[in-house]
Amino acid sequence: VELYHDDTKKFETASWGVDITGDCRASELKLEDDDYLSIGSGNDLRLRHDGSNSYITNTTGALHIRNDGIYFKNAAGSENFIDCSPNAEVSLFYDNSKKFETTSDGVLVTGKFKNSAAYNVVGAEIIGGASGYSEPLIVKTSNNTVRFTVDGDGIATATDYAGDYPLS
Repeated sequence: VELYHDDTKKFETASWGVDITGDCRASELKLEDDDYLSIGSGNDLRLRHDGSNSYITNTTGALHIRNDGIYFKNAAGSENFIDCSPNAEVSLFYDNSKKFETTSDGVLVTGKFKNSAAYNVVGAEIIGGASGYSEPLIVKTSNNTVRFTVDGDGIATATDYAGDYPLS
């Protein structure tokens, strides 16, 4: 079966399905569970829903997402996972609480920062513990644990298991 508009073929049926020439407009395109929406001559990009989960599969090159801001949220839109704001921060959330964000001069970590291996911090600026200078900052490495405190006069002290070491 062939359908024409102004002497131009727009729709044709075949044994494998249909061919459409030109734009195809619809208020909604419905596919059943486990059916694919395939894009590209080699089905390079596929969208699929299996009844429980949804999948985007790209088999050629990289998948580029372009938008003025990308926000990953739960299905209800009430809980944040990742926020990517244009010309601003990228934020990661745990249980809808911001834990990590990029800033113009580095990163900001809210809560504890843990590392699974011994590490060296070079050229770091550390400003207090949980609430500015009033809380101690504790640095743990594989060799020892050091606790940094600052008294009311701004004098910093590093304490490890061997004793106190005033810092100048």
